[in-house]
Amino acid sequence: EIEDEVIKEPVFIVGFGRSGTTILQEVLSHDPQFRSVQKWESLFPVPVPEKATYTTDPRIQKAQDLADVVHEASPEWATMHAWAGNLPVEDIEFTYPAFLSEVWATAFSVPSYEKYFAEQDCREHFEWHKRTLKLLQWKYREKHWLLKNPTHLPRIPQLLEIYPDAKFIIAHRDPIASGDSVANVLGVILYWRTDDPWGGGVLNEWLLADERAALWDRVIEWIETGIIKKGAYSNFVYAKFMEDPMAMTEKIYRDLHLDIDPAVFKAMNDHLQARHKSTHGNSQIYKKTEAEDPIAISERAKYKRYQEYFGVPNEAR
Repeated sequence: EIEDEVIKEPVFIVGFGRSGTTILQEVLSHDPQFRSVQKWESLFPVPVPEKATYTTDPRIQKAQDLADVVHEASPEWATMHAWAGNLPVEDIEFTYPAFLSEVWATAFSVPSYEKYFAEQDCREHFEWHKRTLKLLQWKYREKHWLLKNPTHLPRIPQLLEIYPDAKFIIAHRDPIASGDSVANVLGVILYWRTDDPWGGGVLNEWLLADERAALWDRVIEWIETGIIKKGAYSNFVYAKFMEDPMAMTEKIYRDLHLDIDPAVFKAMNDHLQARHKSTHGNSQIYKKTEAEDPIAISERAKYKRYQEYFGVPNEAR
């Protein structure tokens, strides 16, 4: 019966981390046509969540207690990323049990595992992902799943084999600013477990300008060859969202042909106003983005095609 569940037109937020993906998911989650995976159900998916008790399930507090332990051990993390028992999580947080997930590399820095993972058929990862969603929606279903995971970006063609009707919100931010922020965040996460967080080159694809730019070249190719189809994706530019968040949100809805409800948009805007000037990571300033920095100038040249293609502005300082 659970295997017979249908996942229809899931919406995936992808793009490099620290590009506004978390705040975007947080805002869109105010729309009742979406359902996201919250931390508590990613940790404790059985018994399956039920709509009637979804916001009062005792597992929420259990997950919150675990999050509090991490925040106590690493106060820096609490300022960088919204993380709580009843908040949406990235997809890698519910693919731990598959033992075929990028989470092991990003959270634990295991070079041998990263090499192993790169050699595997990642469709198995997405098959597990789909089975998990079927389980979670069995007794609580909405029109669309709203999902987020930066590490899906290099594997979009394989994801589409498992979810052929998937839609994508592709997040963009000044790649030098986002790259520095990724390094800052991953350094904190990995330092929980090792004093050599960059050993083995496990995360080069997410940190080094050459590899990051090459990945965007692949995304551009997928768009131009129709692997990522027109009408199935929308570009989210973080700088434009910061200037006019509701205009960017409306653009996403129109690009993806999603239902627009004025009352829902008002709730989103009210949430943003209440959240204004949050201390979470994207408000930080990174010196490397300054124009006189020779490393930034070199990296900017590598990102030229990406920024021009998607209209991604530099973050002026």
